[in-house]
Amino acid sequence: MNSLLLQAAALCLPEEKDRTFEIDFHFLTSSEMAEINRKHVGHDGITDVICFNYPEGMAIPGEQISNIDIFICPEAARKAAERPGRTYEGEILLYAVHGLLHAAGENDLEPEERKKMRRMERAVTRKLKRKFKLENLFRKEAEKA
Repeated sequence: MNSLLLQAAALCLPEEKDRTFEIDFHFLTSSEMAEINRKHVGHDGITDVICFNYPEGMAIPGEQISNIDIFICPEAARKAAERPGRTYEGEILLYAVHGLLHAAGENDLEPEERKKMRRMERAVTRKLKRKFKLENLFRKEAEKA
């Protein structure tokens, strides 16, 4: 799974010569995700993915490091996978890509921005699905959810 996430990051994040990205993916229960959503985003209930991209001002002085935390809710992925044409693995990948695109500065609050972001998500996930067999990547996580 690490290789997939590294490839996803390479496709989503800007390539900057002097910048390093430190990315942590956190897989949370529904209740943990609802708490972060309420406390930090100001929304009630669970959500599938939340991304925090910490500003440079919080980084170590003189270092060009972007710290990114992406929180993913496997239970939301399990529920979404019940819809026709969806899979648990595909949903987890989509959430990871969605979070990485937010970390890259993409937004989905306005309709046009949302359309652009959805196109980017499809392009990135399509490339990754050609390279990786998703059904094998998250088997242990799928059994836990």
